[in-house]
Amino acid sequence: MSATRSVLVTGASRGIGRAIALRLARGGWHVYAGVRTDVAAKALAEESDAITPVELDVTVPEHVAALDAVLPERLDALVNNVGIGVGKPVEALTPEDVRGQFEANLVGPLAVTSRVLPRLRRAQGRILFISSVNGRVSFRSPASTTRRSTRSRRSPTACASSSARSASRSGSSSRASSRPTRGPSWTSSSTTSNRASPPS
Repeated sequence: MSATRSVLVTGASRGIGRAIALRLARGGWHVYAGVRTDVAAKALAEESDAITPVELDVTVPEHVAALDAVLPERLDALVNNVGIGVGKPVEALTPEDVRGQFEANLVGPLAVTSRVLPRLRRAQGRILFISSVNGRVSFRSPASTTRRSTRSRRSPTACASSSARSASRSGSSSRASSRPTRGPSWTSSSTTSNRASPPS
């Protein structure tokens, strides 16, 4: 009978990391699930006896070093899933933002990999890095999206007000149309009405 395979999954508190941990546990693996809070650790432990929660913030050297006391001598796989995104336009980024993202997405995973590599070699294990579509596709920054959506939310009200003013002017024009008037004044009113009409 073959021994139970073991795997370390980082960033297992939620999302993709949690789903990976649960799927592997159901598939017969013993999962060491890297989490940062007691709440996440308890929730995962309650899901399966095959999951061992491990306190692991990959940016904290003490957490990485403590893996030696938790993991088995042989490790069949490492899933580097943890990662963060800093959703800011370039002009709002601080050096701390950039350093934090590199620490979580690059330096930390490499530190974990280096730490468990002897165990992976003993088991001829595999290393997986979970990436993001953000590495291939750029997205509009949340700040600019917020500005645009704010303008969009104002637009219907502004258009409604403009339309009401136009309708009022138009009604006055109809009532006054029997009186002799100069053309330019009504041309001006018509131009204003067209300019204020809601966009198609």
